[in-house]
Amino acid sequence: MQKTTKINPLSTLMRQPKLRVKLPSKGKFWPVTAIDISETNEYPVFSMTAKDEIALKNPVALANGQALVNIVQSCIPAIKDAWAIPSIDLDALLVAVRIATYGNILKSPVTVNNILFSVDVDLTEILDQLYNDISWQEELIINDNLKIYVKPLSYKILAKAGLEALETQKIMNVVNDDNMTEDKKLELFKNSFNKLSQYTLTTVAESISKIELGDEVVDNAFFIKEFIEQCDRELFNTIKNKIDTESSANSVKPVRIAATEEIKKISKEDEIEVTVEFTPTNFFL
Repeated sequence: MQKTTKINPLSTLMRQPKLRVKLPSKGKFWPVTAIDISETNEYPVFSMTAKDEIALKNPVALANGQALVNIVQSCIPAIKDAWAIPSIDLDALLVAVRIATYGNILKSPVTVNNILFSVDVDLTEILDQLYNDISWQEELIINDNLKIYVKPLSYKILAKAGLEALETQKIMNVVNDDNMTEDKKLELFKNSFNKLSQYTLTTVAESISKIELGDEVVDNAFFIKEFIEQCDRELFNTIKNKIDTESSANSVKPVRIAATEEIKKISKEDEIEVTVEFTPTNFFL
């Protein structure tokens, strides 16, 4: 019987790191068990395997976020729980995996004067932008006695939001069915509205890391959620606006690239603005 060796002789043919990615958060907002923190804030990134690419063809895994979680953990071994990725790091990690697998050029659609074109976007520029521009300001001062600290949402919450949006869209489609009675439509609409309201409250509560009330620090998730559900609308809106402002400020900005000769003839501009969307279905496939 042939003995197996401790080291696979084919290991040199297996994946090797293609690049190293820096986290815009610099490791902040990560649970301690979700990642092996690097002192240099650099993490090796491998290309996707055939198994990873197959996962992208699974509509259920794509919809619930599991496919992306599996790919990130496969390609960036330092990440142990990709569900916990803070939103401000997610795009950088996806870009890094895309570069490691397919190279730094992404074909991206852009519409100019109602005409659709395909242009080349250099993803290394987007990666640099993400690392240099993202800066989450977590402190919200309500008054001398009250400070609220907000954090980016985890990918788990973002994925759940996507599912909630799909569910809401399905209900809206059903409500528009002329064959359904008005009573049934009203019932479905109320249920959908209640779910959306509850999810909004939960999302805001999940975005709070701690609250300083005088000399006391409250970081108990149950207490924070109860506070969010019971505070007055003015305070709630102040907190939600802070979260929305930080999320918007730390999202990927459109990039400006040189216009092709074909586009120049139409736009009369030397540069055009391109928005790149980071979803598994259009970013990796």
